[in-house]
This record gives sequence, C-alpha cells and structure tokens, in this order.
Amino acid sequence: MMQEVDFVRDDILDFLGRNLKYTSLFFSLLVFLSCQVQGRQTVDPWVIGLYMSADFHDLHRVVMEDIREIEDVKSDDVVTIVLVDRYATAYSDPSDTSDWSDTRAYRISNGIRTEIAIPRLGLTVNAREELDMGQEETLKGFTSYIEDNYSDHKKLMVLWGHGDGYKSLSSDGYAPNVFRGIAYDSAGDIQTNLTITELGKVFSSSSIDIIALDACIGANIEVIYELKNTPSIFIASQENVRITGWDYSTVIESIVQSDREILTVARFIVRIYNDTYGDFFPYSAVLPSRIGSFATDWDNLLAGFDDFLGDEILKEELRSLLLNRSNLFPKTTLWIEDDAGEGDAHVDVYNFLQVLRASFLFNELSSEEQLLVENLENAISRVVIAKEPDGPSHPGGMSLYLGKLSNAAISEYDNYYKKTGSTASSFISDTRWSGDGFLKELFID
Repeated sequence: MMQEVDFVRDDILDFLGRNLKYTSLFFSLLVFLSCQVQGRQTVDPWVIGLYMSADFHDLHRVVMEDIREIEDVKSDDVVTIVLVDRYATAYSDPSDTSDWSDTRAYRISNGIRTEIAIPRLGLTVNAREELDMGQEETLKGFTSYIEDNYSDHKKLMVLWGHGDGYKSLSSDGYAPNVFRGIAYDSAGDIQTNLTITELGKVFSSSSIDIIALDACIGANIEVIYELKNTPSIFIASQENVRITGWDYSTVIESIVQSDREILTVARFIVRIYNDTYGDFFPYSAVLPSRIGSFATDWDNLLAGFDDFLGDEILKEELRSLLLNRSNLFPKTTLWIEDDAGEGDAHVDVYNFLQVLRASFLFNELSSEEQLLVENLENAISRVVIAKEPDGPSHPGGMSLYLGKLSNAAISEYDNYYKKTGSTASSFISDTRWSGDGFLKELFID
C-alpha cells in the first residue's frame, strides 16, 4: 500500500515539474480552498447559567464581585445568564444605594448586564420578587430557561453559594433546617437548601453539558452517585473553597480563546481554580455516568473487609487507614494537627487504596480482593477525567463521607447515615458503606 502511495506522489510531482503553469494554478487553488474552509470553520457558542444563592449568611457582597468579573469580559461568544438572590437588609450600609434584597435575573454579554424576565419562575423586570433558591422547582425552572432559549449553545451550569456535600449543617446547630446540599437560602425565618437528591432529579433529564459547584465540598461520591443518570461532566471540590470563588473573567476568556470543546472547557475550569488558589484547594472534573462500576467493586471490597471486623488488630488497622490524615478532607476544618481529629471528615478513596496497598492488611486480602483494589483504582481513573493538583501523591479527585470525628471515632451516627429520608444518597442504600453497614460495624458496634 505504501508503494502505491509513493507511486501516486511521484506521478503528481513529475506532472507538476513538467508543467510549471499548472503548478502555479495548483497551489493557487490550494490557497483558495484553504481560505474558504477556514472561513466556514465555526466554533460552538457557550452559555453559562449562574445560579447564585447569596441569601444566606455572608455572601451578599461577594456575589456582586463575581458578577462584575463577568462584566469585565468584552466578548459576545459566551453569554452568561445569572439568577441571583441576595439578602442585604441586615448588612446594608445606608449610603450604599447599590444594595438590594430580592431575586433578579440578568443576561451578561460583551460586558453589558441587562435585567431579564423568566416567566416560568414568575420573575419579571423591576417587580422585585423573592424566590426561594433552595427549592427544586426554582433550579428546574432556571435550567429549563437556559435549555429553551439557548438550545444551539453548549451549556455550563454553575451552582454558586454555600455547600456541604453529604454533610448536614443541622447537626452542628448552625442551620437547623439545612440538609446535605447546596444553595442555602434564608427565606424569612426558614432556612432551605437544594439537597443532593434534588440535584439528581433536575439534571438527570437535562441537556446541560457541564454541571459545576462554586461551593464547598461537592466532590463526594455520594453526590456524584446522585448524578449517575446524567451524561454531563460534574466539577466540584473535595475541600472547603474560598469565599471569593471562581475567577470568572479568566474562565470566560479561556472559553472564548479555546476550541470550545466540552472536555477542554472542563479542564480549563479545574486548572484555573488551582492556578488561582494553589494546591490546598483541589478541584476535579468527573463523569458521573461511570460511577456505577466503582460502586459495585467498592461494595465487593467492603464485603472482603468483613473478615477483619472479628479480629481487633485487623479492625484497628483498618480504622487507622481510613483515618490516615493524608487521606482526609476538608483539611481547612479538620484541625488535623490535633490528635483528637475533631471535625467532619471525608476520605479520599484513591489515597485510601494506596495506603491499603502499603499496609500488612493488603496481604490479608484474597487474590480476588487484591484484584478489586486494582479495579477500583482503574475505575477512579475512568471517573475522574481532570484534577488539580495532579499526580500520584495528590488527591484522587473524589471522596466518601466518614462523619464527625471525635477521638478517632464517629459520633452522631444517626444524623449522617440513616438510609431513610429525602436527603439520603442512593449510594447509601445501594452499598454497604454506611446506613446499617460497614461504617457502623467498624466504628460503633
């Protein structure tokens, strides 16, 4: 075959060499066709949906800083639709006329912000309605608006605000009605939020290409598992994040200057956050649709650990591996310099598998169970498609919730691991990880 190609090449070169006038015409035609093709090349436009719940605690001012960052980008290749809810009354400076306290929607493009109406949400221009951002229907209505009005765009949906993954703020007495989720809203005297199960419901049938959390502790397997029926890429952090959030100017400018491919944009977002805040705040992009095989192998490995639970030495080693400080997040609130290990902990699963390999416990596993460890490492690599910081000594990109640590044990068990209730992750009911399963046997029984 290569000889045939060489023969054709030689014939063409011989013809062009003997017919110079055709050579000039040939190359002119190539240039013309190249220009025509380049002229027809287009890249897909993007729309960013920014769901900003600043009606809670300390977010009412920083939300406007992020909106101004979007306005700094002078390009119409990326359109940003913002739904923002603020509560400024209790914090207002009377001399600051820019303070306001209600829910508004904006379209931002080429540096220009325009207030818009979203009829499905009952939101009109200048009417100053108040929406509850902690309601599933509010997120669903906003998502539908993006999909209906920007069907020819690639879509990034960012949920902005406070978040806690699978942790429940209620157990701390901090927010009595807030459970496992994001978009906390102080609507009057009632505090609400979107639960992780509601995220799964909203996005399971959506056409959003990338779902991202500009919020704390979202890269939990319990959260990722709720999104397993969506083809979207999911971006979140294993750690508490800075209140100043994303660098939106850089994110949008990077989209504008890129090839606009979905994976490219996801990797840019992960990299930009790391470049902004450093390695202490890990971000990752995952494909929730691939989490099923991980869950199956993880459950099988837990079954293999059952033999350890009857031997106090093996049981204690397993506890110590899970509670290894290098595996635990969020490091910003764990106070890990204290041997008591106070705080709520999430274990990085990939790092746990690495310390398991280095432990004598690994040799106590059967050959089939050792193979499960390798399968799990490979499964994590398939789920996590981008992470920063990257490398074998850094976080693996997703964590499992352990609970509130106190003297190397888990307390307030019922608040965290009940299988029942609307806030429980289906990962809990589909595996032995918690509920009345593995963690209860390891730490409590």
